[in-house]
Amino acid sequence: MLNFISNFILTHRSLKMDRCLKYLSKNAYIETALFSYSFCRASQQSFLLIFRNAARMFAIGVVSDLSMIYCKLFIVSGVTVSSYFFLTEHLDAELYSALSVVGVVGLLSWFVANMFLE
Repeated sequence: MLNFISNFILTHRSLKMDRCLKYLSKNAYIETALFSYSFCRASQQSFLLIFRNAARMFAIGVVSDLSMIYCKLFIVSGVTVSSYFFLTEHLDAELYSALSVVGVVGLLSWFVANMFLE
């Protein structure tokens, strides 16, 4: 059993490393074609390019996640406030408290906004 587990782990890691090396070597060949570098220097330059872009991609990911959260909050707050005003304006006599209905509307609008924005 231990042999199976260690074999699985080593195979899985080698497949991941193989994918990374294929991606790196593909970019190294592109660097070689564009700038006429040797393969070793092109590999180094492509790794540095990927590393620099990783920081940019992380920053873009953080900004996009924050913008999605702000969009969801804007949609939920708009729907919740408009439903509160609608309920207090038109159905004030029939409802004991509009807050429970508004809470359910807010929860449903969060789920709908989450489905459309993900």
